[in-house]
Amino acid sequence: MFDEFGQRIRRLLERLRRAERRELREFRRWAETTDRLVHLSVLVFVPLLIGLVTLLSNAVPQLSFLLFPPLASGSYTLFVDPRGKYADPVQFVAGLTIGAACGLGALWVSTALLSSPSGQFQVAAGAAVLATLATGLITWPFDIEEPSAYSTALLALLVQPSQRLTFLGSIFLASAIVAVVFVVWRNRFYDRRATVLYESTTGDDHVLVPMRGEHAHATAMLAARLAAAHEAGKVVLLDIVGDTEAAETERAMLNGGMGVAGVEAAGTDGEVSDAVRERVERLESRAATVETRVGVPCQVVVATGEESAAATTLQAAESTNCDLIARHTRANTAP
Repeated sequence: MFDEFGQRIRRLLERLRRAERRELREFRRWAETTDRLVHLSVLVFVPLLIGLVTLLSNAVPQLSFLLFPPLASGSYTLFVDPRGKYADPVQFVAGLTIGAACGLGALWVSTALLSSPSGQFQVAAGAAVLATLATGLITWPFDIEEPSAYSTALLALLVQPSQRLTFLGSIFLASAIVAVVFVVWRNRFYDRRATVLYESTTGDDHVLVPMRGEHAHATAMLAARLAAAHEAGKVVLLDIVGDTEAAETERAMLNGGMGVAGVEAAGTDGEVSDAVRERVERLESRAATVETRVGVPCQVVVATGEESAAATTLQAAESTNCDLIARHTRANTAP
């Protein structure tokens, strides 16, 4: 009774693990486009970076909250187009810092030469003109144009006189933090997204090869070379047998013989037909050839073809955790 209950629990856990692997594979396929990958990164990194700067601002009261709007828009510009015109981290830091400096300079000129409004959050129109004009004139010839620099310049007009240098330093420090994170993300993840994310080039490729047809051996060698490109690559040779008893006999011979191990099967009684023995020897020989010539592990799996060959192959790929299925397809030629 307890053994039966334990077996049910194990089967349930196995189904849950297969469902989890299937959901992960579906999510990876959905995310395997550059556009979705970039937008997912924007949703993750921009809020985290703004949260980090907010923590620093709360810990250091001198850091002005005025730096958040241009920092958020500038961070979005970096991550949404990692190889675009405005995705230069040096340009990002320099643009925001120069924008803040131009705004502070315009504020000083406005205070000294122009009449300023008396309201706390009011600025002179002339100061706004000077701030944006100076930002454009300085960033253009140095080729460090940054859209967020203009918002930084205008926000600098609201800074109190006692916080001007602190605001300038805050802009430089916060933008430098964002730039460092962006460079690490772009170099370590975005530029390597083919090997980090895409299933066709994952580091643990397991390739399933249905051993059917006259080109099965050549297909197995091709699959082995694909798997050999990755450290944990493996080839799984699949033999589909229509008879259940013959399949059990074949599994038992593979499991207990001198060939490739790793196939669970119950022992069978009775004589072994020459056809089954020949098929087992052929599978063992091909698995040994793959391991010897290419140097990747090779496993043999025997499945009972109660359903269609395609359904049996897909089920075997899922149960053996294979990422790829390699099979030979004969091209149709016109008469």
